[in-house]
Parts: sequence; structure tokens; C-alpha cells
Amino acid sequence: MKNILIIDDDDVMRQKIKRMLSSAAYDMTEAESGKEALEKLAEQAFDCVMLDYRLGDMDGIELISSINDGDKAPCPIIMITGLGDEKLAVEAMRRGAYDYIKKDTLQAESLLNVIAAGMKWAEVEIRLKEAQRKLEYLSMYDGLTTLPNRQLFLDRLEHALLISRRDKSPFALMMMDLNLFKDVNDSLGHAAGDDLLVQVAQRLKVLARASDTYARLGGDEFSGILYNMRSLEDACKVAEKINLSINEPFVIQGETINIGISIGIVYFQGQETDMKSLLAQADSSMYEAKKGGLGYSAYSSEEYTKLSPSIKISSSLSKSLENGEFYMVYQPQIDLITGEC
Repeated sequence: MKNILIIDDDDVMRQKIKRMLSSAAYDMTEAESGKEALEKLAEQAFDCVMLDYRLGDMDGIELISSINDGDKAPCPIIMITGLGDEKLAVEAMRRGAYDYIKKDTLQAESLLNVIAAGMKWAEVEIRLKEAQRKLEYLSMYDGLTTLPNRQLFLDRLEHALLISRRDKSPFALMMMDLNLFKDVNDSLGHAAGDDLLVQVAQRLKVLARASDTYARLGGDEFSGILYNMRSLEDACKVAEKINLSINEPFVIQGETINIGISIGIVYFQGQETDMKSLLAQADSSMYEAKKGGLGYSAYSSEEYTKLSPSIKISSSLSKSLENGEFYMVYQPQIDLITGEC
């Protein structure tokens, strides 16, 4: 049942409006002052508000803004007043009133029609707002993985640069590219590739701290912004965790798949550089990692960091498997007393 709030300091007028609306079986609530109306509005949402211009403690124009304030669902406000001032009507509509009716022209049929039209308008507004929210979300987030997209990533990277310079708080930038992704797409199809990207994103989300940003830039390229990194070594430890996670097998369309990831890291601690240069350094480090079959390659203004032994061994083994470089050597064990094998 639709809820209607009738706000008027005149008892007789409130009862008159209720009688006019009785045939529609609305659930009607009364308020005789602006203060009481605000209390009612705080307690519950209404589908329509009938509002007098002159109230005992405030005028209706003041109240309009409070009714449709913030993120509340749109509510049609119908101002009913004894004043016939055209300027007042324009001001009411400008503030957010749906319609303006003079009391001396008030009739049941026309009032019911206005309310019905107002409620339909509210339904359309709700759908439009929901569509707008979806468009805004899609403009900032990747539709497949739900990670931030390139636009949001660049916004956050620019923000990270500003905060880092202001507060002297270092951060790490990561550029990541999946290994063998093209092979998965070519052999199993794009649906399998999409499934793989979603699973990779899920693993990144599990590893992410609340303050970090992981994004999908497009294709099989991901990125990360790690805030408040105390050292380049800490950023490399995160890269090692990502490598270990992505090196774990994926199950795609019933097939067990091993891929791996190449990560380029830039550690920023306030040095004189811009966002474009940071991205170029991270890209260069990522290609260095991919070219050498490394898990990650890290760059900072002070040092170039090599891989930890565990990651180097893991990466080398993976590369050797891909290239078919393993072979079996059979060495028999001979009993020197009996000569038996």
C-alpha cells in the first residue's frame, strides 16, 4: 500500500484531503507542523507528500529540500496552498516540488490524478538513478573481473603520487602480465580466457590489503598500487606472494592449467618523476621479467633488485618445463660383490 504524508496546520484541510483520497485506499499519515513532519519523515519513507505552504513553525518551501535531501528515493511533493502567487509556484517547483495546486481549485479527481502521475514520475526517476549508478560503475570498474579499470587506476595512481609527496609516504607500483594467456585463449577459447582472468582477479583480491588497489588495465594486463610500503624489499615480498599464488594450477573447463605471471615493480619515495615516467619504468621492469623468464623485476631510484633464490629456482623450473629441457638419466646401481644390478 502506498504511503502518503499530509502536512498542514489546518485540521479541517487535512481531513478534507483525506476524504478526497479515501477511494484510493492510501495509507495516510498526518503532520500539523514542519517539526512533526521531519520526525515522521525520519521514521519512514513516503510515496507522496502533500504540503501546505504556510505551517506554524516554518514555510513549506524550507521543508521541500529536507524531504528530497541526500540519497533518499525520489518522492513527489505536491504543494497545496491558499496563496495564488505565480512566483511562489515557480520557486516551489525549482526547489523540487512535483506540482502546485491552489486550495480553492482542489478536487478529488484531479488530486488523485496528480498523485498517480507523481508516483509514476518517482518510479521513472528511481530507474534512471539506478541506470546512472550502473553507468558510473562501468566507467570505473572492469565489467569482467570487477577490479578497478584503467581510468580509476590512473586516478588512484595520481592521488598516490600527491599523497606520497605531501606525507613522505612511499608506495610501490606494479605492472603485471600473465604468461601463456594467449595459448589458453587459442586452445580453449575466449570463454576460457575470461574464466582465467576472473580467477586471477580473485587471487589478487585475496592477497590485497584494504588500502591497496589492484586493477585490470585490459587484456591479461593487471596493475597494483601498494600504499605505505616501508621498503622495496617489502614490495618484492608482495610480488613473491603474487607469483606463488598465480603459479598454483587453475582449473578451466575441467582442464588443469599452469600459467605464471611477470611483474615489474617501481618503488616511489618522493623522487622527482611524474606518473608517465613511473608507468614507463614499471612496464620496462615487467618486460625485463618476462624476457628473462623471471617472476618479477624491481626498479627503484637507488637500486635494481634481483630475484630471491626461491623465486629464481621456481621461475627457472617453469621455463625449463615449457621448453622441454628436462630429460631422464638412468644410472644403474651395481652390487660390487655379486655384480648384480
